[in-house]
Amino acid sequence: MLAMTALFAGILVFVLIVGITVMLIFSSNSRGKNAADELALTSAQVLNHEDRQGRINTLTERSRELVYSSRNTYAELSRNVHHLEPLSRQMMEEARNGANLVGQERSAIIVDMSNQIDAELKEENRRLLQRNTMNLGWFRTDAPLITGCEIGTIKNVDSNVLAPPGFDELRTYDIKTNLINTQSNLYKAGVDLKLPSPDSDLKFNLSSLPAPVKGTIAGARLLADDRFVPEAKMNLGSKKISFGDNMPSAVRLKISTQVTASGQGQMSGNVANSSVATTNGGTPAPDEEQ
Repeated sequence: MLAMTALFAGILVFVLIVGITVMLIFSSNSRGKNAADELALTSAQVLNHEDRQGRINTLTERSRELVYSSRNTYAELSRNVHHLEPLSRQMMEEARNGANLVGQERSAIIVDMSNQIDAELKEENRRLLQRNTMNLGWFRTDAPLITGCEIGTIKNVDSNVLAPPGFDELRTYDIKTNLINTQSNLYKAGVDLKLPSPDSDLKFNLSSLPAPVKGTIAGARLLADDRFVPEAKMNLGSKKISFGDNMPSAVRLKISTQVTASGQGQMSGNVANSSVATTNGGTPAPDEEQ
């Protein structure tokens, strides 16, 4: 009886330890998931801080309109009103210069965005390292760390910019060249909205950003992983991110926690969690606000 009791007690203790260990692993996984969700949302909000993406999208499209209209005006006056040709040429050149300035500002925003994401991730990693670890002898968890960061867009999301009314010729060209989503009347994102020659040398890129719906602007939110389209990956050694020419509108973060389930470390491994979040939507253009 004593032997049976001792055996039963040993089995019971073993089962309790296994049960507690499994519970602690699930608890670590839950904490890691919550941390990943929180950090993904925080990082996503940086992407469109103070609606900088929404506003540069609108400014890019308006600059494109100006170049197109000034080119047509120049062509018309050159044929029919010759004495106004110098003035119309100057206006056209100023419109083109303005488009280049908008492109430079867009590039500056991309650099600033990259630096802010870089600083944000470094600060969040520092905060994660300060979190309490757990050590129960047979079970230990280290502080969670950001082990992966991808920047990209969300599937099937166009830009926040509506095709302009009153430019039937331009709209016809844009539909023909597949630059407009005819169902939503929004310009597509991630493509160069090239104008016809001789202005085809100018670049007009719009970022993928949720457009207002009946005056409601979408906030930053978590999304399913299968909707994320990665475009750039963080270099974990330098924490630097290169966005290229496209402004990202979503982020996918991976957080890992080292878990050891025995004193000698034979049952150690990482509990990894990832979260995808998209940034807040763009505000309507001033002439579209109601």
